[in-house]
Parts: sequence; C-alpha cells; structure tokens
Amino acid sequence: MSNLQDLHLYFEDGYQSLMVAVQYELLKQRITVPGVTRFRHFAETTAHFIPTVFTGLNALHLSVVMDNSPKTIPDLSTIASKLNLHTLSLSNSGWQAKDFDEIYDLFPGVTKLIIGGEIQKFKLSTVFPVFGRFQKLEILGLTDLFDFTMGDVMTNLLDEEGVCACDCCLGDDPCIIDTNCDCDECHYNDENYEKFHDMAQRNLSMSMEENQVENAISLFEECPGLETVYFQLRSDDCSTCYRPIKDYKGNADTVTINEYENWPQISTDFYY
Repeated sequence: MSNLQDLHLYFEDGYQSLMVAVQYELLKQRITVPGVTRFRHFAETTAHFIPTVFTGLNALHLSVVMDNSPKTIPDLSTIASKLNLHTLSLSNSGWQAKDFDEIYDLFPGVTKLIIGGEIQKFKLSTVFPVFGRFQKLEILGLTDLFDFTMGDVMTNLLDEEGVCACDCCLGDDPCIIDTNCDCDECHYNDENYEKFHDMAQRNLSMSMEENQVENAISLFEECPGLETVYFQLRSDDCSTCYRPIKDYKGNADTVTINEYENWPQISTDFYY
C-alpha cells in the first residue's frame, strides 16, 4: 500500500465495532501506508498500531471518550514519542483543566493544536500558561463552550430556588427528584422542569464565561509565536478567528476578529 494517500475507515457491525479486529490484522499482515499523512481515530480503542501502520503520519485527530483524558487513551502515552506530528486535533465533550497538561506532556512539539468539544466547570483562562510551554505553537483552535453535569445544574437550581415546599427532592442527591410531582408551583415537576433547568444552565454559563477578546490577547501574550486563535462556535464547523496586531515592541495589544470562519481540521491548509 505504498501509494495509498487518502484513507477513511468506518467500522460498524450492529453494536460491535470492527476496529480492534482491523487493527490486529493490519499489524499481523505487517501492512504499512507511508503515504497517509493524516488520520482520524476514535480513541476508545488502542492507539498502539498508529506509528507502525502510518509511518508518514504528521497530523492526527483523536475523539476522546467522555470522562476520559489523553493519558487514559489506551497506549497513547507509549506511542506519543514515536509520532512526528505537526498537527494534533482532539475533541471531547467534557474537558477538565488537568487534561491540558496531559496534552502538553504527550505532544509538546506540535505547531498546530486543535482542542474542540466542550469544557467542564472551570474558567478557560486558568489553563493558558500550559499553552505558553508549547515552544513551536503557531495555530490554536480552542473551545470555550461549556458542558455542565446534571449534578452541577441541579445543585445550582437548588441553590437558586431552594427546596420546594412539596419536598419533591428525594434524599441528599440533587439529581434524584420526583418529576411527577403534581404541585403547581414546584420547580422540578414535568411542567416547570425544563424552564428552570435551562435557567440554571444559563446561570452556570454566565458564572464561567470570560471576555473572548481579552482571552485571545492573553493567549498571544502567553505564546509569542502564536499567529492565529480560533474559538469554536456551537455549530462544530464554524469559529471566531483572532489574529494579533502587534506594536513596535512585538506585543499583541489588540486583535483582528473574523466571525464564522471554518473551524480548523487536520486537513486544513492554514494561511497566516
């Protein structure tokens, strides 16, 4: 397969994935595809086959399973140093602050880093010093969208609205409520639950949100070699793009803003 350049693998057989079986056969048959430079991998299964099969790889996308982190992807810590990547893309619907340190530990030499999905309950600016450690970083795609756990939402709702007189909350667990409560003024019954649930999510988002322009400037200050920052929009294929305007000392004191630019992918040809 020395001439193969583009490869898209989709594995589905009812409820059973064929990915593990295919990985085994690729290694067993000693198949290599040096012409494939970009690869997308659903990181629920092992990554140990990647450097052996894709010997010319320079761009990798990993879909991280909810509640997992980069270092919990099977065998990724083992193979990371064997990969010669310039572009790394990751997506997760529940990023935690500690995950950003793990990304740096595994892939400190990338020039293009794309982190999509949603973050959990922390202010994004608290992890900016991690990006300053990427000495070669030029392009950064970053999500500042939130995904709160049911426990976060219900705790906020209880804090804001209190326990109803009808005592529909069952026990100490804020996630266990009686949504069949027939009290008209209950915050948690089927009729009112969606409205109050949405309100609690908005409250949480407002408590965590930061000024995106200020965050972009902070990133350019933290990473002197950084040329472009993309912040992901709710529609996965769009972003708001920031580029620095530097003063005579080379400091980024303001930025240009382009809305609804394409969210970067490992196949993106970057111009900056």
